[in-house]
Amino acid sequence: MKNTVKKIAATAALFAACLLNAPCKPAGTISFEFIDQQFGDILYALSSFSGISIIGDETVIGKTTFQFSGTSFDDAFDLFLRTNRLYAGKTDRCWTVTKIRTERTEGGMLRIDAFDSTLGSILERLSAETGTAIVFSALPQTAISLHAEAEDLFELVSLAVKPFAGYGAERFGNGISVGQTDRAHSQISGRIPFALRSGNGLYSCDIDGTRASDVFASLCAEEGVSWSNLVKNDSLVSGVHLENVDYETLLETVLVQSGCDTFLDGSIRYFTSAKTQDSSKRARSRSETWTRIETGRLSPAKAAALLSGRFPEAETVPLEDGRAILFKSDAAKTSEAQSFLALAEQSTISEAIKLKYISSSELLKALPPSADKSCIAETGTGNSIFFTGPTEMKERFLSDLAEMDKPRERIRYDMLIIQYDNSRSSKWAAGAELKQTRIGDMTAVSGNFGNLLNLNFDVITLFGYRFSMNLDAALAENRAKVCTDTTLHAVSGETVKFRNTSTYRYRDTALDPETGKPVYTGVTREIVSGIVLEITGRISGDGLVTMTVHASVSKRGADVSSTAGNPPATSEKSIETRLSAKNGEPVILSGLTQNDESLAEGRVPFISRIPLLGLLFRHTDNKSESAEMVIYLVPHISNGPDSPGEKQERLATAFERLVRGKEDSE
Repeated sequence: MKNTVKKIAATAALFAACLLNAPCKPAGTISFEFIDQQFGDILYALSSFSGISIIGDETVIGKTTFQFSGTSFDDAFDLFLRTNRLYAGKTDRCWTVTKIRTERTEGGMLRIDAFDSTLGSILERLSAETGTAIVFSALPQTAISLHAEAEDLFELVSLAVKPFAGYGAERFGNGISVGQTDRAHSQISGRIPFALRSGNGLYSCDIDGTRASDVFASLCAEEGVSWSNLVKNDSLVSGVHLENVDYETLLETVLVQSGCDTFLDGSIRYFTSAKTQDSSKRARSRSETWTRIETGRLSPAKAAALLSGRFPEAETVPLEDGRAILFKSDAAKTSEAQSFLALAEQSTISEAIKLKYISSSELLKALPPSADKSCIAETGTGNSIFFTGPTEMKERFLSDLAEMDKPRERIRYDMLIIQYDNSRSSKWAAGAELKQTRIGDMTAVSGNFGNLLNLNFDVITLFGYRFSMNLDAALAENRAKVCTDTTLHAVSGETVKFRNTSTYRYRDTALDPETGKPVYTGVTREIVSGIVLEITGRISGDGLVTMTVHASVSKRGADVSSTAGNPPATSEKSIETRLSAKNGEPVILSGLTQNDESLAEGRVPFISRIPLLGLLFRHTDNKSESAEMVIYLVPHISNGPDSPGEKQERLATAFERLVRGKEDSE
């Protein structure tokens, strides 16, 4: 229903666009303009304009552009057909637009005209026109154009199929069948026959572009054995030309060309992927043979994993359907592998293992090389697993698990955010003061750390006494203000977020059309201002802390919502950086500056308006304020509370910086 409404609306818009030009044209002139529109929408608009039912069949799809200005609708419609290479079948009730036209000529010939149509559409139209069954399955979707006439339908079908290599037409009964020829089907499936000749126990062959599986099938048929292909990717064998060679030479040549290996187990020949393509290495490895080893209660995949870990130089192939594996090595290692599997089958255990710090899902995503997924199953609790396997394999797995199941390192961020105010003002005023001079009115300079002792952030230890004295003085004189003094904790590789913001809500207003007064609507807007800090830290192998820091400071402007009806303006400053720091090394982020200017004027009523004399009874205050947010950040690698040794080290560091640093300066 929705699609129908959309289509009607789009068509109405097109039709309206066509009629907009009518007043600008002379009487009797019609004009059409369609730009990149669907064929169906254009035909619907033309049908609505003319009052004639005009439809398109399944071959008329896509978009087109058409423009016309004239006096005859028939001329416009014919131009539309020629421009888009279409045909129309006209009757008293309906006009049908199509890309394929079929008709009988006066001489009885069958004629077809088709533009940009698929082979399937052409065959369907020929079948409907003649009443002859034309059978086909999957056909190429390439569009073709065909203009021909013939007495026999089969000639037209053969002509339509001819551009497509590998396809042909043939008669069957009273119908026609279209499809791939036998040779084309053989080429597509990769089963290209090759010549294999034998005589007096010697073989000759020519192989070029044949799938390895087809060659294996022919060779095993010649040998009189069954075969099983364990190669995942079926390669092509090319460039093999042999004359009068024995069967072993023929088989070895084919294996080298296809990158495969083979062995005979009873009456079944198995083909597997070869580890090496070097002919000399293959010759040296002929002493190694394939052996089928039964796995018993062990699954083939688990047995293959056990042998791969014990004999990494050997080849193992699990046979899931036979509870066995294929093992390639020399006789001594094959015997050892059989004994190892027998022992593993006897010592197989199943035990629940408790995980300490990692979850079972995290373990399964990164299994150690000593185990595979077939040996491990989740218990459903998330903090334990079931292990099934030999005792030796379990010991290796537990050893690897001990290296993985450790607590993740944590990072402690000591953070101090200070706002520095740099205000400038020019004030002019007349005044006088009379007081008695006292001792101590002379300018005095003093320094202390009283304002820093209440901070959690260790300013004195990190930046020294000179910086600390300046900061303490700025705090005492209100030239600086502590915005944030906190400590954040996060796991290495995770993100920690800090927000110190204020949210202001405002209701939107609208003018009442009857009274003209503003009234509140149901819409509420929010303005958030303050400090937002995001830190993503990761501890590297050499003890560095690599951090991605994103900091932003936003400020709300003057509240004018009551007078202007709009929320106040906001400003935002942000900084994003990626850096590395040592354990306990401070990082300073600055540049988050906010600038404000203000002008204030005060005066005495009436008297201040007197020229010249009034200047003595008024004063002006022009103030320029600049506030800068500075973020001090110190990352610490922390795996728990500070040990007594760490506390002693921190005290010793503070002593070195404060006491000895002061002595050196003196």
